[in-house]
Amino acid sequence: MGRVVSSFAHGDLMDDRALLDGLESAADDLRPHADSLTEAPANSWWWDSIGQVQLVAAGCSGFGVVDERSLSAWPARWWSAPTGPQIVHTSRPSSLGVPVGLVLSEDHWVPVEPPRWSSFVPQDNRVYEVRCAEDWQQLVARYPTPRTGASASEWDRFAGGEHTWLDVDWRALSDDLPGVHVSVAAHLSSAYRPLPLGGGRFTMLAGWNPDVTVWLHESPSSIPSEVYNA
Repeated sequence: MGRVVSSFAHGDLMDDRALLDGLESAADDLRPHADSLTEAPANSWWWDSIGQVQLVAAGCSGFGVVDERSLSAWPARWWSAPTGPQIVHTSRPSSLGVPVGLVLSEDHWVPVEPPRWSSFVPQDNRVYEVRCAEDWQQLVARYPTPRTGASASEWDRFAGGEHTWLDVDWRALSDDLPGVHVSVAAHLSSAYRPLPLGGGRFTMLAGWNPDVTVWLHESPSSIPSEVYNA
């Protein structure tokens, strides 16, 4: 439960350490509720690997097709989830048919019109599965790249102190694999907390949405224009 509470410290909450400390101090009281949620049969899919049916949505940061140029106004590039015109973010349909990544989106721009989505069939469906913090740590250890400057400072703010950060080298990873999937359980237990890599170095799972798969080799040209229009 402490991991879930710590992972909740993102967005504006990273500037309110008192509130975070209060949540952490209540971890024992919240544990029975967390246990009930994680043990509920209806939530067993939180640990599932990528679903056979994938949906891509329009209008949300961190989901759909996020062109790097759309982030030019941001003060720092703090996501560890890659973005760009050749990168597509997808997730499975929820019980209501809506993409899970859209329903559980942690940080997004709400579109003026109702969200739109369509099915998505990748050219290559091999992915690296992130089901827990250790999976993410192993991925970064295999494809490391330093994170410095303003984006590192953003991670320091999330973490509440200075750290030496490593992130995934997405260009190197893309030579070996077409995609990475982060499960709901991995996001709940791992996001926005320092994950040690040894040697005084750390990494962070930041800017992902639960049950999102990032595809590195895809062209948005295969996505219907009502969902993505370059």
